[in-house]
Amino acid sequence: MKWKSRHHWITLVGALVVGVSTVALPATTAVAATSSSSKAPIVVGGIAEAADYPGLADGFNARIARFNKAGGVEGRKVQFIGVQDDGGDPSRDQTLTESLVQEQHVDIVAPVVSEVFNPSATTFLAAQKVPFLGWGLAPDWCNVPYAFSVDGCLILTDGKVSLATGGALAKYLAPKKPSQTTVAIVNGDIPTAAASGAYEANLFEAVGMKVVFNKGIVPIAGTSTNYAPYVQQIEASKPDVVFLSLDFASATGLSAAFLAAGVKTILYSPVGYSEGILETQPSVKAALQGQVVNSEMPAAEDNSPSIKQLSTDLKAIGKAQPVGLGASLGYYTADMLVQMLQNAAKKGAPLTGAGITQAANSGFTYQQTLKGGACSQTFPAAHKDGIIGLTLMVVSGSQYKVKVPYACYPNVAIKTTTSTSG
Repeated sequence: MKWKSRHHWITLVGALVVGVSTVALPATTAVAATSSSSKAPIVVGGIAEAADYPGLADGFNARIARFNKAGGVEGRKVQFIGVQDDGGDPSRDQTLTESLVQEQHVDIVAPVVSEVFNPSATTFLAAQKVPFLGWGLAPDWCNVPYAFSVDGCLILTDGKVSLATGGALAKYLAPKKPSQTTVAIVNGDIPTAAASGAYEANLFEAVGMKVVFNKGIVPIAGTSTNYAPYVQQIEASKPDVVFLSLDFASATGLSAAFLAAGVKTILYSPVGYSEGILETQPSVKAALQGQVVNSEMPAAEDNSPSIKQLSTDLKAIGKAQPVGLGASLGYYTADMLVQMLQNAAKKGAPLTGAGITQAANSGFTYQQTLKGGACSQTFPAAHKDGIIGLTLMVVSGSQYKVKVPYACYPNVAIKTTTSTSG
């Protein structure tokens, strides 16, 4: 399994911060007032990198099962045909997308959680008027009218930045003031490091923190690396916090080097949270001790009312298992779909892909139904500016201990950065 977050994509596509191609939204005029008289099920199937998101289909099915048990919408239920595995292969991803629409005749593609879900697939679905829902891991989800990401566009496209990364850290460090906090941002030694570092500087400077180091210096994963010199270079800037904008292997190696050097600087990682890894990989457990990690979807450790409902729904379909990232993503994608169907029915729109999409883009807010659930998103605005949520945890022994419970953070205008880069 790989460990991913939005920051994985920020690292790769930081140069896209300033501009993402725009696709015109469908007309927001009212759709036909009559809905299909058929009681045929609404067919839904998903695509994902299955090995990376175990529990995705179960989480989705758990919410859909409760919806169907309650009668569905207008007497129509959802027929979930499962999640196809693209194996991280773009060509297979395209083949599966076309098969779902042309051979299995799905009305909606969901959940979609794959880094290789690319413009060819999104263009095809838009042409077929088939909406797709899931986690917008690639910038191709932004400004696409048929794309509905459970936490909106990956990179905000109107000159704003989310307060989630810096805001959650500020809560963790309180009562210390953000203006008294210095941050070192460490990227991999890759061509996009400067662009991603510039974007990430805004995540901290937006809350008043000062970035004192911002460089892409760490070799990519798979190389034999002595991390000690990088520790010395970073520590020379005297940061209070080191933000590890790295792949999991590199972040773990650098973390181990910090511990070996006896450095007490706070390490903050967007890729350090993965259910079960602390129990199964002793070397990783040792390297991550004391590290601050985050989850961009509600985590089991939050033990919130929403997580408890998720667990209850999983048990109802015979899938009593720990709530991991995959299950959480699937569940809240399904919850968004349920609300989109109800929104379309309320507006008198046909329960077709086109009808559901037009009803959502004429004004629809996905509401957080229980405390601790995925953040509310308002469309069509969320095609540009999603609302990001975050749980902040600290690795202690074999546990992730919640320090800042899951919360949703606003977006603010980006300020001119004065951070140190290289």
